[in-house]
Amino acid sequence: MTLAFTACSGKETSSGKTPAEKTLTAEEIYKTAAKKNQDATTTDMSIDMKIDMTADGESISMNMSMRAMADMTDENNIKLGVASVTSIPEMGDTKVNYAYIKDTIYVDAAGIKYKSAVTPEVAESIMGNSSANEIINAEIIKDAELTKDGDNSIITFKFDESLYNDILNDSMGEMTEVSGISYEFKDMTGTAVIDSDYNLKSVKVTMSAVMTNSGAEAGTDGAQSAEMNLEMDITVNSIGQPVEISAPSDIENYTDISADMLTGGAA
Repeated sequence: MTLAFTACSGKETSSGKTPAEKTLTAEEIYKTAAKKNQDATTTDMSIDMKIDMTADGESISMNMSMRAMADMTDENNIKLGVASVTSIPEMGDTKVNYAYIKDTIYVDAAGIKYKSAVTPEVAESIMGNSSANEIINAEIIKDAELTKDGDNSIITFKFDESLYNDILNDSMGEMTEVSGISYEFKDMTGTAVIDSDYNLKSVKVTMSAVMTNSGAEAGTDGAQSAEMNLEMDITVNSIGQPVEISAPSDIENYTDISADMLTGGAA
């Protein structure tokens, strides 16, 4: 019976492929990989961003490199870690390290250290890795196309800007109301590399946006806007493998502040 089953399972279909070799569409491959990434209890990603902004005839560029890790093996003790470096010409580098352990976020911003009790969702928003997670969201892509590079699937796609902007507005929530700054993204395209086991290896995204400051906090008479172009490269270092995230060794040097102070009143 075992031999018969094995023989049957290896038969080709009328399309010339075994059932296990059924060809998935580009969107199905991306959704499979995105879900595998989403369902993983541990992740380790590197994120590189280049941002160019223009407002009132003036331009500024900045680069950001980020290493983001998450350990959700124990849902009662979610651990998040982010180390980032932001570089602005003529202003140098700014390093910020985050750690979220046992419902407390620790922030070391250029040597200024503080901590606060927040929810995992607020911690993700503060750290910035929620933006990367939304980029990987398979529900907001369209017009996906597939090419092959050896065993890897190369998926090119566009974003459904209306859906992404809805997600962005929901995630920013009160932060937009407090800061007066809002974003509208457009012209969003991406390329993903996915291996034969449906592991997401990398995603490269380019997009343009308009950033609007209502003037509520800036003290201006009307809204101000800036054009922004962004390139983001996400490299998935590992999925489902152990990651090491620990609280700072000098916790006694971290000052307690309220969640409202940390989030601008949007906690």
